[in-house]
Amino acid sequence: MSHLVCQVADLERHELEACRRQIRQARAQRQVHEAVGLSTFFSTGVEFGEPVSITADTARLRAAEYILVGLPGPSSRGRARMEDAAFRLAKTAGVPVLAVPAHVDRLPGSVLVNMDLGEASVRAARAALPLLAAGGSLTLAHVVPEVEFAPPDAGDWVEVGARGVADVLRRLGDELRLAGDLEVHSVVLQGDPARVLSELAQDFDLAAVGAPKRRSFGRFLMGSVSADVLRAAGGTVVIVPGRDG
Repeated sequence: MSHLVCQVADLERHELEACRRQIRQARAQRQVHEAVGLSTFFSTGVEFGEPVSITADTARLRAAEYILVGLPGPSSRGRARMEDAAFRLAKTAGVPVLAVPAHVDRLPGSVLVNMDLGEASVRAARAALPLLAAGGSLTLAHVVPEVEFAPPDAGDWVEVGARGVADVLRRLGDELRLAGDLEVHSVVLQGDPARVLSELAQDFDLAAVGAPKRRSFGRFLMGSVSADVLRAAGGTVVIVPGRDG
């Protein structure tokens, strides 16, 4: 008898938890509909679990081309958490992630691409193209780090290297122009890449960066150029993983 009572109690707890999940799901579904409307352009769903893992799995299942995440204001308490989640999503799902601030309501007219000439930066340039408004401009920017304790003739080598980089950027720009109605510019600068690109990104509607590869204490490294650009950018940032993302 006591065993039967325990079984009934377990069943009641199971049913009660299932009912609670249904209520939470229905409430979340209503909130989603209130946010995006009941437009036929949107399909909505509610999942429970670890947000990054669930979102990454759903993106792969639905062959998503981009993942959008809301980006709180720079002074918001949740900003750092969402920045890290955006990087983790890009690495986990292998899909470009758009970190979009609340004030953004249209396609970007100007895009800055951090071109470190790695494979992820080339993918970032290509991933930014479909997001650019017609007639917009895309700028490929490469920053040559300043070398401390450089030999006296280092300036000549830097100049030669900069010319080679500029040639690579021009060739990539010629390829990107084939996409259609856009302007493509390239620039080679010198200085600390994180600082230079973070300052430059503030003048663009969208910054495109590759996902950083290293993490420290569960967070992406503060010294990462991509992480610094995301923290400083006033507009949208698209984070593009490499092929191993």
